[in-house]
Amino acid sequence: DPADGSRRPIAEVVRGDLERLAQKTTDPDFGLAVRMIEQLLAGGGQSGWLKSHMDAGSGMNDIARYASEQFEHK
Repeated sequence: DPADGSRRPIAEVVRGDLERLAQKTTDPDFGLAVRMIEQLLAGGGQSGWLKSHMDAGSGMNDIARYASEQFEHK
């Protein structure tokens, strides 16, 4: 944990950051972002996401395009 130097699972640190940010944000889409992050964490984090897409036959360009689309502002 960069805040206090303690060793904790990444998912725990991320959830703590999300709770802290939830108290400060005025972004109406913050809840949606949190749900997306929770889904990612439930599936093994970024490495789990990458592995599942690579196992399904996606190439790096496909993954980069999909990731970019997920965070595109509309």
